[in-house]
Amino acid sequence: MNRLNLLTSIKFWVVLLVAGPSSTMALNAGSFYVGAGIGYANYTGDAIDDPLLVADQKLEDGSEFLNTFVGVELTDSLSVELGYAVFGQVDDRYLNDPAVISIIAPNDKESVDYQRIRLMGIYRFPINDKLDVLVSGGYAYFNFDRFFHGGFSPSDPDISVDQSVDKHGLEVGVGAEYHFTDSFALRGDVYQSLIDDYKVQTNALSLVLKF
Repeated sequence: MNRLNLLTSIKFWVVLLVAGPSSTMALNAGSFYVGAGIGYANYTGDAIDDPLLVADQKLEDGSEFLNTFVGVELTDSLSVELGYAVFGQVDDRYLNDPAVISIIAPNDKESVDYQRIRLMGIYRFPINDKLDVLVSGGYAYFNFDRFFHGGFSPSDPDISVDQSVDKHGLEVGVGAEYHFTDSFALRGDVYQSLIDDYKVQTNALSLVLKF
C-alpha cells in the first residue's frame, strides 16, 4: 500500500473509533456472523494494449456476481468483515486503428473473468431497533483474467492475448441492514473500488445469519 492509501486508511479508522458515542463501545467479544448474496456489478477498465487498436478505449460492461462473507462484531457499532465474490464474465469489442489496419476483424473482442477478496471495517448507525445504516471502508484484492482475440475466427485468431492481472486498493461503501430477528437480517449495499485504471461498482442484496 502506498503512503497516501495508508494515511487514508488510518484516518478512516480514527474517525470511526472517535465519532461513535461511548455507549456503543461495549465489547461484544465472540459475536460473529456469516452472509451470502447476489448482486450486479459495473466494470470499467482500460482496453488491452495492442498496436492495432484505437488508443484509450475502455471495456465497460456489467454482470451478476455471488458474494459470501464472515464478520466479527468488535462493539455494538463496529465490525470487521472478510468477504469473497466471484463475478460473471464481462466483454466488449474494440475499434481497429484505421492507420494500421483497414480490414474490420469481427472478433476483436476482450473478455474478463474476475474475483475479489476484501477486508472491511463496517460502522453501524441504528435508525431504530430493526434498521441500521452501514458505512464501510477497507482494502480489496482483485484478480482479473483477461483474454483478447482478434481476426476472423475466434477458434483460430490471428491475434491472441491471455493474461492474469492482480490489483489491490481501497474500497468504500454504504448500505442498510434490516433485522427480522436477533439472528437473521437482510442487507443491501453499494460499493465502489478505487483501484488505478480498474473501476468496479457493486450493488448487492445479502442474507445475514448472526451467532
